[in-house]
Amino acid sequence: MLIVEDDLSLGSTLKDFFEDNYFKVIHVALGKEAIDVYKNEKPSIVLLDVKLPDISGFEVIEEIRKTDTLTPVIMMTGTECDVDSQVKGFHNGALNYLQKPVIPQVLLAQINTLLNPPNTKLFNLGSYTITIQNREVKINDDLYTLCKNDVVVLSLLLQKMNFSVSRKELILSICATENKRFDNILDTSISAIRRILKKYRGIELKNLYGEGYCLKVLSQI
Repeated sequence: MLIVEDDLSLGSTLKDFFEDNYFKVIHVALGKEAIDVYKNEKPSIVLLDVKLPDISGFEVIEEIRKTDTLTPVIMMTGTECDVDSQVKGFHNGALNYLQKPVIPQVLLAQINTLLNPPNTKLFNLGSYTITIQNREVKINDDLYTLCKNDVVVLSLLLQKMNFSVSRKELILSICATENKRFDNILDTSISAIRRILKKYRGIELKNLYGEGYCLKVLSQI
């Protein structure tokens, strides 16, 4: 995520909030710097202030849209929320136009909706973004196809990351009834998930003896 905001207090508040919600965030205060960061980092979403000290947010989004029509851009403004400005922002490819003060929780819900197409689950784990759609699991740019049971188990572990999930709960997520014969199926899914996750530093699937499993996300990733 790229936040372009010259109000350092607001920019810092948004950066801290989204990092707490597992986004990788870069905050800049100048439009020209934002263009350079965008080209180098290719952020998943851009929060863009309209009024900046050097060039306007409109000029920034125009530069982005020369080569990229897909990355979501949400424009923010404190004073220029008139109809003409909004039309200009939408014409240049903004997906939304927010009046300050911005409520971070509402903005997060909106961003999750933007980044989540139908039947898609999105999880942000520090520098990693995991997207699950049907049987496809994408970790950053790496794409994997898993069996249905593996996807169900992984989804539940991600939903409860950093918390323990019992074997019973995982088995019930697969078959909706507790049955000993599903023990081996769960073990197979856990092994498949471990084979994938071992490639990514900072994500660990721990076996909690007598409890179940816990998908741990280390704070330094």
